[in-house]
Amino acid sequence: MPTIEKMYTLTEVIARLNLDRRTFYRYIESQEMKAVKIGRKWAVKESDLLEFLAKGTNKPSEAATAGTQEQTNAEKTMP
Repeated sequence: MPTIEKMYTLTEVIARLNLDRRTFYRYIESQEMKAVKIGRKWAVKESDLLEFLAKGTNKPSEAATAGTQEQTNAEKTMP
């Protein structure tokens, strides 16, 4: 008989990870976090949550990347 994996609700995930609700939705939309919608509620499998935590979210933001690019361009034009 197959085992049933533990599922976490949106409320449990945002409380456990100290996330804002919008951040949770953003992670789902960007496919950084896998989640399923059951009726009107979101759920995350325990294995998907552990994978998300192991992967981390340390990629630089677009604003930080843009700032670095601007600095690099400015350095190139300096005499």
